[in-house]
Amino acid sequence: MITYVKQIYSVFKSILKSKYKWLAIFYLIWLYRIEFMPDTGEGFAKVVQVVSLFAIILLLNKYGGNFVAKGFNNTNGGVKTVLILYSFAVLSTIWAFLPQFAFFLSFQNVVMILAMVWMLTLFNDLRSVEKTFIYFVVFTVLFECIALRVSMQHVLIAHFLPAGSCAAMLFSYCAGEYLAMKRKDEDRRKFLRNTMILSVIMLFMHTSGGANASAAFGLAVALWFSRHYFIAFVLTVIALYIIVNPDLINAIILTLMPDKNIEQIESGNGRQMMWEILLDTARQKPLLGWGFACVERTVGNIFGDQILSDAHNNYIGMYGSLGIVGLLLYVIHYISHLFFSLKRRLRPGYVGILSATACGMLNGYSYGYMSGKTCSITVAYFALVALAYSYSKVKFYDRAVVK
Repeated sequence: MITYVKQIYSVFKSILKSKYKWLAIFYLIWLYRIEFMPDTGEGFAKVVQVVSLFAIILLLNKYGGNFVAKGFNNTNGGVKTVLILYSFAVLSTIWAFLPQFAFFLSFQNVVMILAMVWMLTLFNDLRSVEKTFIYFVVFTVLFECIALRVSMQHVLIAHFLPAGSCAAMLFSYCAGEYLAMKRKDEDRRKFLRNTMILSVIMLFMHTSGGANASAAFGLAVALWFSRHYFIAFVLTVIALYIIVNPDLINAIILTLMPDKNIEQIESGNGRQMMWEILLDTARQKPLLGWGFACVERTVGNIFGDQILSDAHNNYIGMYGSLGIVGLLLYVIHYISHLFFSLKRRLRPGYVGILSATACGMLNGYSYGYMSGKTCSITVAYFALVALAYSYSKVKFYDRAVVK
């Protein structure tokens, strides 16, 4: 593990010495702005966000001048459908409750999707692409972990949804690939194992119940797709036994959600009330919605002075913001991405992608990371979608097994 930590540090230093250093720096500035700087008014914080995003666009244009055309034209269904979804979100500016707000957040997502496609298609072998994906998510989580404790909460264990959700997705990917490995590749096995350990530590440190449950679900999917049927069957039987024993359910829920009590969990920590209010509002404009990420802004402060930054539910958030049309596009994207990966599940990389996607889909029931405010887990999911496309173009799978 010490060697792994040294390796992370070494890779980070090499990035800061490379020609891509300013791209990395502006990404971290942008990430710090969206995660840790107040999102109110049109002052310094907004300037930081706009400048850093357009700096990223200029640098992407410099290093990969055709990155826009490449993302829209030369990719798979998963990438194209998510780009269509957020292009429709940009179009929602026309009827949005807050036009400027809807435009910038949706445009920002389009840029991040294109950036992930560019980054993960720089290499032509699976090892390099996989390490790029894993290091990117690791650096994102570690940056958030450090920034949170330096700027806001000076404690070891703190509740922070984005870092916990990223860690859950990373754990699910690595668990799926670790369990599905057929080749005797000790270096890759060790790398995946150490990343899983780091992910579990990050999950523990950021106390997100939804992320913990999603990571457990990702592991279950990994077991089934990696053909560990006996273990998966045993766990399924245990799960069924737990379901019919309410006392055990309560004990496990409290373990998965250490920052909550039973009363908070049963009420969704206020989310159930929030969802009912948002659904009532969404029904007023069922076809096209209120504009991307705007439905939350139409209902005022549901919890006193606390600003509602997202619907804490991708599906309700999409319906409220982009209506039935947007929700349908969202479902089509998931179907396209999942079927593309399912068809290639015997190749290295795709069991991890399926596991991490399942993790993200479940987490989307408690955290609207794709329907509201852009955050680190949004970008991590975009990287996962781009990864599925990139793996279909690289070498390093057993042609005797996969036709």
